[in-house]
Amino acid sequence: MSTACSTYLTALGYTAIDHNANIVLSSQEAPYSGSFFLNIAQNYLYCNHSPKNDNGSSTTCTWSGGLNWLANAVDIMNWHMYVSSEEPEADLPAGSTNNWIQRIKAILAPADRLKPLWNGEGSCAGPGPIWNDNYSRAGFVLRYMALLWSSNVTESMWYMYNANCPLFNSFSKTLMPAGKAWNSSYNWLVGSTPPNTPFCSNAGTVWTCPLVEANGKPAELVWDSQYGPGGTTAPTNCSTASEPTICGSTTYTVPAPYSADWIDMDGTSHPYSSTVTIGAVPILLEGS
Repeated sequence: MSTACSTYLTALGYTAIDHNANIVLSSQEAPYSGSFFLNIAQNYLYCNHSPKNDNGSSTTCTWSGGLNWLANAVDIMNWHMYVSSEEPEADLPAGSTNNWIQRIKAILAPADRLKPLWNGEGSCAGPGPIWNDNYSRAGFVLRYMALLWSSNVTESMWYMYNANCPLFNSFSKTLMPAGKAWNSSYNWLVGSTPPNTPFCSNAGTVWTCPLVEANGKPAELVWDSQYGPGGTTAPTNCSTASEPTICGSTTYTVPAPYSADWIDMDGTSHPYSSTVTIGAVPILLEGS
């Protein structure tokens, strides 16, 4: 015999359930290697992973019969997406080396693939981090945010603002370069509309993310992932680069729609040039 939730709510002095509240999937780690976390999530939602021993010699699955109680109860799919020992380009885009988003979607039922996907906790911190200098972290922030959006991640929670992969110096009360890049990411992306799905695409190591800004201007994020931490070409430490706000030396021909100016990671605007130098830290090309 079961007892209605309203009975407990009445006993506690509440009158009704908030029908606008959403239930978030308990935090699942991104599939860093193997399928351990995917197996746990699959059993949590559907109890249909075979074998069910997803936790060593035991199982997290305590019910069966195809009832999908937990999948039916969850409104939001929630994962922790720390990108610490490789580039975000290796984890987030479809077809990437680690292919996190597609591997997550592969275990979900069709109805659950349509639910919002959240990055409930993430940054460039974590085990074995390679993002150890300020300007590399700044480049990471811009690339990470653009690629999360491009992968249809609808919410992202950064952990944490003043340690591990810091945005802010709590002692000097000043923004770190990564914090300036966070502000630029907000200014560039919030209210903008990507004309393409996915938002970002690549030609080799050069990534472009075209958008229409909130003010109606055409714009494009562009960077070259061969530089910086996890890249194959020096500088691998952006703070040692001759121009750390770019961190690279690739000559990029500016497409015709973006003939107004270009903006670097800390928000400084530069005059239009038919070619620009790009690297591990994205810049924004703007049109009129």
